[in-house]
Amino acid sequence: MAGARPLADVARDLARLAGALADALQVGDLDAAERLMAERARCLAEIGSRPAAPADAAALAAVGTAVLEDDRRSEATLRTTIAGLRAELGQLATGARLVHAYLGGRPLAPGYVDRHD
Repeated sequence: MAGARPLADVARDLARLAGALADALQVGDLDAAERLMAERARCLAEIGSRPAAPADAAALAAVGTAVLEDDRRSEATLRTTIAGLRAELGQLATGARLVHAYLGGRPLAPGYVDRHD
């Protein structure tokens, strides 16, 4: 491919993006995470679109370890976030059950005014 970047450069960009994505997820910056995932997808597509020369394969393998570690960090952050959201959802469900307990068994009729004076 004429004008294509060397795969070693693309691999280094992929490692940089994986680290930045993990950092963005840890601080909760979902806009940056979305942008970084799109850039990362472009790098992966570029790497997968052409065969690697032996020298490129070595560069890809060297960067692969860093990318894998950052991916694990991203996954751990997402799992922690999901666990927190599940706990919050459980609290909301408990609150909804409590509210329904005080509402009574049937809805009020149309036009009924609940006055206690």
